[in-house]
Order: sequence, then C-alpha cells, then structure tokens
Amino acid sequence: MKKRTSVFAALLMLCMISLFSLTANAAVKNGWNAKKTSYYKNGKKVTGLVTIAKKKYYFTAKGVLVKNKAPYKAKINGKTRYFNITKKGVAKEWKGTAALAAAQIYKLKANLSNPTKAKMEKSLLKCFTWSADGIKYRGEGDIDTSKSAADKYGQIAFTTKKGDCATSAYAFYWMAKVLGYSNAKVIVGYIPGSATTVNGERVYSDFEEYIWVEIKISGKVYGFDPTLNKKKSDGKYLRDTNGKGKKYAFKFRYQNSGDKIFAYHDKNKKLIAR
Repeated sequence: MKKRTSVFAALLMLCMISLFSLTANAAVKNGWNAKKTSYYKNGKKVTGLVTIAKKKYYFTAKGVLVKNKAPYKAKINGKTRYFNITKKGVAKEWKGTAALAAAQIYKLKANLSNPTKAKMEKSLLKCFTWSADGIKYRGEGDIDTSKSAADKYGQIAFTTKKGDCATSAYAFYWMAKVLGYSNAKVIVGYIPGSATTVNGERVYSDFEEYIWVEIKISGKVYGFDPTLNKKKSDGKYLRDTNGKGKKYAFKFRYQNSGDKIFAYHDKNKKLIAR
C-alpha cells in the first residue's frame, strides 16, 4: 500500500513540475501560437489592434485573432472604427468616406463573415437597393468630375441621404469597395433624352450627362445603375423594359442595340457596347 502511495505521490509531483515548467515557459513566450490564432507578449495574449511585422491585426478581448470579415466594426479607445480583415487576419482600416460607407453597410446588415462569391453578391444587392431608394432624388446641376468628386458625393450620400445620379452612384461605389470589390469604378458619360429611328437604326439626341458604376467580376465587366432603379411616386420603377423588377439595373451587361436596358454613351457620346 505504501509502495502504491509513494508511486502516486511521485506521479503527482512529476505532474506539478511539468505544469510549473509549462507556466514558466508561457510567462516568457513571445510570438504566435502554433495555430496562429493568438499572439503573445511577455506570456500574455495581446488584444485589440496590434501591429506585428508592420502589419495590423485585430484580436478579441479573449486574445483570438479576427479573420475574414468585410467590414468589421471595432471599438478602440471609445471610438468606432471599421476594418476589412483578410483570411490571414491582416486588417485594413477604412477612414473618411469609406468609413461612412462601412457604417451604412452595418445598418443594412450587409457586412460579411467568411465571404463567398454568393454572399458578396447578396450584400452588394442590398447596398445597390439602398443607393437607389435610400437616397431621395434632388437635382444638383452639373456633375463634378474633379478628383474630390468621390468624397464630395459620398459625404452627401451618407450624411444627407439626398442627391442625384452622381450621389447614388458614388454611394454604391464606396460600399462596393468596402465589401471587397476593389476594381469598382464610376463611369461618367451620357444618356439620351430622346431617340428616333433613321434607316432602321436608333439615332439618339438631347444627350444628358450621366453617371453610373462598373465592376469587373470573374473577368467580365458589369454595369450597375442605382439611379435607374429608383421608384416613382406611384411605386413603380423608372424603367423596367425586361421585367426583372428591382434587379434589372443590377449587374447588367451592355447591349449592342443600346435600348434593351438603357442607352449608355461614353464621354464622346458614342454608344457603349460590350
């Protein structure tokens, strides 16, 4: 009996020594853990926004690395900040107009965790619909095409929720960027005020300066026109020639005829066809 007790005591002592050893090692541990889900400094897990090897990472209050979020909202020193966080956990902060776009995405519950192509497009549609109907139409004269236009119209969109085609287009542009569509761009061109048929061809006149968005997805260029999807006072859409309802100006391909969806022209008033 005494032999068994002494063996048990020895095993218990060995376990305690091992535990003490592990604790002692943890106390001096610095760097990533084996799974790269936590980072240690002086034996403690870091939390919040941390710069490691010139890259920023965000860790929860429990020291767990946040990954694959677009966008991600964090409270840092009492201030709300927004980030896009990659699969590896690298955090890119959105500031200025982009931060306003991120805040609106959160209001729409369009923010993404572990985004897939299908999830991204579903969130993109939510943002598109808000850019159309969440902004009350108010004409603002000529379109500003200066370098400051993106911030100007974006600020108007997210703070006043009033504006014209440029305001709606830039609102959608910013939200698309924040969702991860980095190649989104605003297109400034023209739409016709009227059209006639001459020798079997459509001839457009009374051109009006106009603005919309293009995004290249899976190697193909698509148009997005939130202004064209605004509802009239009777609840119907401004134009619905192909019967797709609220989605018809969302992710469309340009048509050779120009009038199957709408006639878009470039800066030289040449009909766009792809």
